[in-house]
Amino acid sequence: MLTPAAIDPDKVAVYIRWSTDDQGEGTTLQTQLERCQHYLQSQGWRFTPDLVYIDDGYSGGTLDRPALTRLRSDVDGGRVECVVVYKIDRLSRSVIDIVDLVLREWDGRCFVKSTTEEVNTLSPAGKMFFHILISFAEYERNLIRERTMGGKVKRAEQGLNPGFRPPYGFVRGAATGTFQVVADEASLVRRIFDLCRNGHGPYQIAHRLNSEGLRRRGAPWNPLMIRRMLLNPAYVGVLEYGRRSATGRLSRVEGAFPAIVPAPVWEEVQGALRDRSRTGGTAPRPTYSGYLLSGVAVCRCGAPVGGKRVGQHRYYYCTARKRRGRSACDSGHFRADQADDAVTAELLARLPAGALPGPDHGAGDVKAGLEQQRGDLRRLADRRRRLEQDYRSGELPASLYARELAAVEREEGQVAKTVQRLSERLARWETRAPPQRDPAALWEGLGVVEQKGLLRRLASRIELYRGEDGPVVRIEWLSLSDPSS
Repeated sequence: MLTPAAIDPDKVAVYIRWSTDDQGEGTTLQTQLERCQHYLQSQGWRFTPDLVYIDDGYSGGTLDRPALTRLRSDVDGGRVECVVVYKIDRLSRSVIDIVDLVLREWDGRCFVKSTTEEVNTLSPAGKMFFHILISFAEYERNLIRERTMGGKVKRAEQGLNPGFRPPYGFVRGAATGTFQVVADEASLVRRIFDLCRNGHGPYQIAHRLNSEGLRRRGAPWNPLMIRRMLLNPAYVGVLEYGRRSATGRLSRVEGAFPAIVPAPVWEEVQGALRDRSRTGGTAPRPTYSGYLLSGVAVCRCGAPVGGKRVGQHRYYYCTARKRRGRSACDSGHFRADQADDAVTAELLARLPAGALPGPDHGAGDVKAGLEQQRGDLRRLADRRRRLEQDYRSGELPASLYARELAAVEREEGQVAKTVQRLSERLARWETRAPPQRDPAALWEGLGVVEQKGLLRRLASRIELYRGEDGPVVRIEWLSLSDPSS
């Protein structure tokens, strides 16, 4: 086992950490490095630049830091036998983490020396004092966190941004703590809310946007992003900050920044999301599946209807029976194609002329997507100009400029291809002959997603159950005189 007298003077490392929490303590990187160098000289140890490990801008709340990870690896490899720090809390501000690191992982292999504290982990008394020191360090960390959180809550109560990253559709405003609307992004936000109002769920919306080549600041859309956007009160101008628990404190400020979505629309979407959660949560992604009536129809018992494939055929089933057995519902499986045909036949028999959209019903969506992509090209051009200005002024190193410029050029190429594809698609719409208005042909021309949306707007309830001769369908229709209602 390693002893203090046996420490190799060429295997002494220096570890330095500095974060924004240390601004008021006078513990800059240079200060820490100078104190550690003087300490090594006083002990007769050599200062080896290769054994200096610096984590600049990293919090002490976790051990997941680049320089500390390299240090731990070098200790394991026998390259380091002693670590000198300015203060013991430079290693970590967590009692559990630092005990695991120093008294367990490094026990018998590496010592820790502090330039400002008497730290000796060899004797029982030294270990007890070590525990006391790091306990005070964690207490100090908690005080800093509490003061920081208190200041953020106060800013939120004043209607100012407490430090949030602006959500999609916003950027930081000219005045401190304010948000400013990004016109192109706001247009897409409103479209997402409209899609949800028309019966589209998060999975379906994300799939639709990605299929059109639209991106969220360079990243593809996913259902979780969409759901968070739809639930975010920021889009109606409300700033919320704090915890939603029974004992937590939640700050809610109306009109804290510009609204992108009207309040009635936002409330309607919240209601639609709650309804989907109640009626569709038991079925496997009902609004995104290829089953026309899953997530739309209910069983006679009131439970949602789900869909599944068995062999060559598709079937609908009662989700309550699937979960709890026959005692919950006596309805069995029935063929999906028969149920779909029954609903379609009744719909077309009752549908007024002109109620179904024509084959060009997606042209508006393509136009919106095209404008979004063109806006992305403009923003990328602005970013390219800023990079060039920073490089010419000497603020941006050549290596970093080349890397950033290459990333911009790659993204420009991807967006340009999407613009070309959407432009060609829109041109085909504008040059073809007027569409045939036969309702049956138009219905067949719609995708399952659009068919589901129409059923939600036209029927208040669709009930399915198994009869003697096949599926029985009962539909409660809304007023069909105005299918847009």
